[in-house]
Formats: sequence, C-alpha cells, structure tokens
Amino acid sequence: MDVHKAITQFAPALSRVVASYERDRALREDLLQEVLLAVITSLPRLAHPSKLKPFVFRIAHNRCLSHVAKPMRERPTLQEPDLRDEATKKAQAEQMQTLQHESGRTFSMFWSPPCAPECRRL
Repeated sequence: MDVHKAITQFAPALSRVVASYERDRALREDLLQEVLLAVITSLPRLAHPSKLKPFVFRIAHNRCLSHVAKPMRERPTLQEPDLRDEATKKAQAEQMQTLQHESGRTFSMFWSPPCAPECRRL
C-alpha cells in the first residue's frame, strides 16, 4: 500500500484520536508525529491490506496509551530525609520497646494456653 495515500486518508481521524488523549497542543502535535511515524514504520508488516484501518488505529491507540502512561512511570518518588538526631531515634526505639513489652503483657492477660484434655467439658 502506498504510504502517502494511507497517511493522507487517515491523518484527520488520527488527529482526532490523538486529541482525545492529549490536551496540550504542542504535545498533541508531537504525539501525532510519533503515531504517524509508527504507522509508517509498521506498514510493511501489514499482512492484509483490507485491514488497514483497524491496523492504523490500533497503532495510534497503543502509542497514545504509552504517551499517557509515560508520566506515571517517570514520576519521582518522594522520600523524606531522616532529619532526626540520634537522641530522638534512641527515644523512639525505647518507646517502641516499651510498647512491645506492654502489648505482650496485655496479650498474656487475655490468652492462656489450652487446658489439658481432662479439664475440658464434654
């Protein structure tokens, strides 16, 4: 199939597809160029020329999804720096040990090991 014919036939519709994924005009133009380039490079792999339209729009859809997902993958994670001094860290560790000890006592107050079989009621 002639590449020029395919591009001129589907360019307006591809432009609308791209516009549904991207609001920013400059990014939309970049995305449209990326989609057109992907269509041009993928056209030789088209096995059935009768299925050109779904082939072109699937490429456009996949490229647009990749474009939308890209900022999510590249989003930096925020890590809070550990600004506590050693005294604060030590105090928090002691508090944690105290809580663990007290929770262990509380747990032992409410839990007792199962009694021997002769103690159980039938």
